[in-house]
Amino acid sequence: MKDINHPRHYNECGERDEDGSAKFEAIKIIEDWGLGFCLGNAVKYICRAPHKGCELQDLEKALWYISRACEHPESIKVLTGRRFNVAEVAEAWRLDGHLTMALGRIAEGHPVDAEMALRGRLEELR
Repeated sequence: MKDINHPRHYNECGERDEDGSAKFEAIKIIEDWGLGFCLGNAVKYICRAPHKGCELQDLEKALWYISRACEHPESIKVLTGRRFNVAEVAEAWRLDGHLTMALGRIAEGHPVDAEMALRGRLEELR
């Protein structure tokens, strides 16, 4: 069952919590940052993309979710007092500059800027 709940690409992010799960697992970040469905999925795809072997496809999915969130700005919330900061998440997942910027802009509630940063990485991959 562990392989279903915690496949390898879920756990490419370094440190472990006391229960053995990855400290910076995408779902933990999404919950901590209080992200809704679209931006939560974007974070999931951004974090895992470099580790699954299909980075271009996963980042295109992330872009789709970010674009969808931009269409519904009323659904975007920004929480303070978060456990995880963007720099430590990006370092744990070994994200490049564009992906770190996209993640940061999502965390700050600026999906339009996240979309631009993500497009920069997609241009590099194409």
